[in-house]
Amino acid sequence: MKKVLVVTPRFPYPEAGADEQDRAGGIRQLKRLGFEVVVLGKYFDWQDTKEIESSWNKEGVSVTLLPYRYRGKKWKKLFSAFRHPLSLDGAAAEFFDPVTQTTLVHILDREAPDLVWFDYTYLWPLYREVKKRKIPIITRSINVESRHFLDEDGRTLFNYVKFIPKYFSELITARMSDAVFAITPKEEAWYRAHGAAHVATLPLRALPKKLGTHTPRETDAFQVFFCGSTYTVAHNRHALEFLVKELAPMMFQTYGKKFIFHLTGAKFPKDLEMYIRDNVVCEGFVKDMDMFLRGMDIAVVPSFFGAGMQQKIFEPLARGFPTITHPRGIADYPFVPEVEFLPAETASAYADALVALLSIDKRKYLSENCKRKSASIFSLHALDAIVKKVLNDLL
Repeated sequence: MKKVLVVTPRFPYPEAGADEQDRAGGIRQLKRLGFEVVVLGKYFDWQDTKEIESSWNKEGVSVTLLPYRYRGKKWKKLFSAFRHPLSLDGAAAEFFDPVTQTTLVHILDREAPDLVWFDYTYLWPLYREVKKRKIPIITRSINVESRHFLDEDGRTLFNYVKFIPKYFSELITARMSDAVFAITPKEEAWYRAHGAAHVATLPLRALPKKLGTHTPRETDAFQVFFCGSTYTVAHNRHALEFLVKELAPMMFQTYGKKFIFHLTGAKFPKDLEMYIRDNVVCEGFVKDMDMFLRGMDIAVVPSFFGAGMQQKIFEPLARGFPTITHPRGIADYPFVPEVEFLPAETASAYADALVALLSIDKRKYLSENCKRKSASIFSLHALDAIVKKVLNDLL
């Protein structure tokens, strides 16, 4: 049996967000494909390490956990930068940590893995020890971090300075990895253009469990939902503002409570609480998303900026919800506008799309089409085939 060492940042437990679900799904995928899996991961103070180890040991996965050492400690990051200027990328600085480096060496020598899989591109400071042993490196990218950073934090002069080490982190990752799994076709093209030897698109690995769970129903009041993970993230907050300040009031003025907007996600901004009225409901963090979505009819997902694959767009599509979103949010996945989703970019265009979905026939048409397309590209079989091909090539 071939062995894979997975090196991941904060261990994906509990599996609350899209990020954690994707990485936990990836560990299970490698087990399903017949590999022995060992994991080296970080943990925050609030995580129960014994519970993590016990839970994953039951799934046949050996786990080694290390605490974050540089988290919130700017002086340590600055000291690290004197040794390696590219550690000015704060995310990468954590993995220059000597304890992390030494632990990796110990695991490499003890376990002798056939492959090392790195979750995220900023773990590249650990690549050198793997390269020395001539073990193939696979990197899973959740987004092109340098581009994502400018989108989220703004294109200021200071941020362009911070962008430089992040850009080189991506470049190093692309060129040192034997294979890169990008998260969208759009980002696959970016890595290929920047020197990745072998690159493929691997969608979010939590999506197979979401496929085809929604069937449109007759209703007099339409439950419309937007699932932002947390509103401290800039693109989620921008979408939220658009919904509560523009779209929801526009729809209420004409249709009253025909369309009720449900907003999920943590850390709802205090300054926007005054807009929770009329046809707007703040659901907060929803623990049982399956139960919540049983009462929903339409997904509305504004996407003004942000990199990667936004699960708040693709989970509704995978489930079969009629979905309205900005075309940019589709990120070059082969979903066809007006056939598998409704495109919109302005409040009036979103409003027109909602009115079009008053028709049960229109909702059924979109639902059936996006279910079919999602099953073809997000099924367990499809995702396993992508990973299996690359791993077989490397081995």
